[in-house]
Amino acid sequence: MPRTILYILILVLTAPAHAQEPAVPPDLALEVMSFNLRYGTAKDGRDSWVHRRPRVRALIEAESPDLIGTQEGLRFQLDELGTDLPAYGELGRARADGEERGEYSAILYRTDRLEALKGGTFWFSDSPEVPGSTSWGNRLPRICTWARFRDLRTGDAFYLYNAHLDHESPESRRRSAELLAERIQERDPKDPVLVTGDLNAGPASPPVGTLGKVVRDTWTVVHGPEEGGGTFHGFRGGREGERIDYVFAGPAWQVMGVFIIRARYAGGWPSDHYPVTARVRPRPAPGGGEAPDGR
Repeated sequence: MPRTILYILILVLTAPAHAQEPAVPPDLALEVMSFNLRYGTAKDGRDSWVHRRPRVRALIEAESPDLIGTQEGLRFQLDELGTDLPAYGELGRARADGEERGEYSAILYRTDRLEALKGGTFWFSDSPEVPGSTSWGNRLPRICTWARFRDLRTGDAFYLYNAHLDHESPESRRRSAELLAERIQERDPKDPVLVTGDLNAGPASPPVGTLGKVVRDTWTVVHGPEEGGGTFHGFRGGREGERIDYVFAGPAWQVMGVFIIRARYAGGWPSDHYPVTARVRPRPAPGGGEAPDGR
């Protein structure tokens, strides 16, 4: 028997019976998606909701995000997604009446990974706690749904804010971003923060600049100042236009990757927007513990 093989056999036979490979630590990364669902009563022909429902299901099952900040979903769409995707819980209120009428900015989250601790919805207006309120030139109510979660894998808590800004009024978008930044800064406790949203504004716009003072655009963190192509495509595909859908992360997060998902699923486009997904994980603070996320 060759000496090398004999030596290996001796090591195997004499190794302690309890010796094992060191345990692999769990993956701490979170997959965070921003996804404008396109409201379900739109007359979109072959791209209407009845055709898109299986596409959305296929996309989410393929990507398996831990968190999804949705925009434009109506109550019946969210109910159907709840049936299609039983691994996800839902948080949010409708923008028209604070109950079930009108579009949501609902947050979907994997209940096997995350526990919702508290949350709410506020309106982008001078009366942010008044359902349906508008103030800044927007004809339609605009909202932000937020939640504080506990990561069941680590025990750590963090916030997600999910917003949909106005598509017509620059003043409304500017003032809305200011209110959102203010709410982020006022959060208590100062746990790490994530933001998802359809801002209807490009990377060089005032709203993105305002939010950039408290959170970072994950796309820019990974890809630099390059635009990377648009996220609204109107069921045409392509990369034209500006990036208007975002995932932002506070300084306590390490951004590991960010992607615009341009694939077709189940034979067509899931929405008239491409979803954006970021992969983030807690950033250890110097000397141990978690990095602060307050400003």
